[in-house]
Amino acid sequence: MIKINAQGLKAAKLGNSDNLKIGQWVMALGNPFGFAIENPESTVTVGVVSALHRYLPAVGRRDRAYDDLIQTDAAINPGNSGGALANLDGEVIGINTAIITTSGGYQGIGFAIPINRAKIVLNKLIKGEKIYYGWLGVSIQNLNDDLRKYFHLSQKKGVIVVKVYPDSPAQKAKLKEGDLILSYNRHTIKDTRELVRLVNTTSVGKSIPVKILRNKKIMTVKVKIGRRPEDIERMRQISSSGVSFRGLTVENITPLLAQKYGFSQSSGVVVINIEPDSLAERSGISVGDVIINVEGKEIKDKKDFAKITKKIKGSCLIKTNRGYFVIYAK
Repeated sequence: MIKINAQGLKAAKLGNSDNLKIGQWVMALGNPFGFAIENPESTVTVGVVSALHRYLPAVGRRDRAYDDLIQTDAAINPGNSGGALANLDGEVIGINTAIITTSGGYQGIGFAIPINRAKIVLNKLIKGEKIYYGWLGVSIQNLNDDLRKYFHLSQKKGVIVVKVYPDSPAQKAKLKEGDLILSYNRHTIKDTRELVRLVNTTSVGKSIPVKILRNKKIMTVKVKIGRRPEDIERMRQISSSGVSFRGLTVENITPLLAQKYGFSQSSGVVVINIEPDSLAERSGISVGDVIINVEGKEIKDKKDFAKITKKIKGSCLIKTNRGYFVIYAK
C-alpha cells in the first residue's frame, strides 16, 4: 500500500485505450532518472502513438514477455515506469512500462500497457486479490499461405491447433490437434497473439463459444476457460514430447504434419526426429515417414506405437508409407 501525504489531490480520469489511433498525440508523465537527479520533479514529454498491439519478448533485462503494448516516441526513460501515458484531454490511456535501448536511455521507442487492460484487474488489485489469467490449453501456430491454400481459406484469419494439453479446457471441450480456430467469443482470430490476448483477459470459469474448422466443416464448441497453471512452461515441455524407440521419435498425425511432409495417410504415426548414429538411423527410416505397422500389428496412434514397441526385445520389422525397414536391437 502507498500512502501519499497530500490533500486536495484529484484522481486522473481513465480514458479508453481501444479508441487510440496511430499518429495521435500523447504525453508521458513520470520521474525520469529520479534515482540520480537531486530534488527531482515529475516531468512531461510529448510524442505520438507510433504503433499498437506491440509484443516484447522476455530478453535482456526483461524477465517476462509483454503483449498488446502501445508504442510511442514520447521520451520514456528509467524512472518513468508506472507513470501515466495521457491523451491531450488529460485522460490516462496507458501505463509506461518499457523501452528498447542500446544506451540505457531514450531512443524513441517506448511502450505502455493500455489502460483498458488495467481496468480488467483494477477492482481485484484494489482489494488485494490475486490475479488469475485465462487458459485454453492449446499450442497454436499462425497460418502461412501454403496452409491457407491447403484449408481453402481465402482470408487471412485463423490459427491451427498444434497440441492439446491433457486435462485442459480445450481437451474437455473436445478440441483436436489440426483444428483451425477461426473465432473466439465471436471475435475473428487473425493470429496467435490475438487469441492468446483474448484468452488471457477472459474470466476464469466463463464459457466461450469457439468457432473451428475441422474436416472441411465449420462448427462451434463451448469452452469453459480455466486458470493458467503456474508451471505452464514445464507442462508444455512434457506435453510436446513424442514417443521414442531406438533413436526415433514419433507423433500423432495432424493436418499440419501431413502438409509439412507431404503424405495423405490419416492413420499411423509420423517420425519427427531421428538421433544421429542411432539404430533407427541405420535402418534407413527418415523424418517424415509414416509408420503404419510394427511387427505385423497395425499402428493407429502413438499410444499403439508405445504399447507395441515396449514389448519388443529383438529385431523389429516396421512398415512405413515408403515400405519395410528392420530396426535391429544392437
